[in-house]
Amino acid sequence: MRLYAESSLKFKQLFDVDAEEAVANHDRAFEAKLEAFHRLYDLTKGLSGFEYFKHADTALLVHLRNAIHHRDHALFVSCNSMLHGEGGIGTKAGAAYLLASYEGMTPPTSKFFLPLHDFYKRLGHSSVKQPDVLRAMWEADISFAAISQAGISQQFPDGQVYVDVMPIFISAIQRATLWLSNSGVEAVGFDGKTYAEHFKRIEPVDLSKLKLSTLRIPLIFASPSSDKLP
Repeated sequence: MRLYAESSLKFKQLFDVDAEEAVANHDRAFEAKLEAFHRLYDLTKGLSGFEYFKHADTALLVHLRNAIHHRDHALFVSCNSMLHGEGGIGTKAGAAYLLASYEGMTPPTSKFFLPLHDFYKRLGHSSVKQPDVLRAMWEADISFAAISQAGISQQFPDGQVYVDVMPIFISAIQRATLWLSNSGVEAVGFDGKTYAEHFKRIEPVDLSKLKLSTLRIPLIFASPSSDKLP
């Protein structure tokens, strides 16, 4: 988690020099967070009280990590990577994106947006058990239904609706930290103890309170090639 925090703090400075590297580093740092969570899952999934698939936040992280780890699809390209890859932001000039996050996040908290409907698409993968149960949990407990409905009502294409997964990650880590504490397992190392204490202290994330915004790419960013008429 410290590496992701450092990547987030350095993002703007590096982006001004090399946007592609800044985005790639940030994406990799987020993936490292998922891998760390999955290691915890592997170590504790058989213990009493650790019910990863009975909660929307922890279940989502496990499935998201598996999807990204195995790379057997084209899903879960981050919003930053989408905007600055494949020809750069100029090729998206004029487009608009619905960005859904959650209330209560303190300003320094980094955001990490992924396409909402990629989560729905992943439910069809053969490795996903009880997809209908997962879908119902995600729609009710982390507001995916409300985000989807907002996209429909505001006439955004499915591929242009994004959800900030950092509040979901924080909620899942807090839940797992409490499971560890209740089971008598103590964190080790400076980083482990520091983060364990932090997640014990903070208020639970309310994933029912959405914060919606629209990102519009001004036409002024249009690349020369995109200005040409057919």
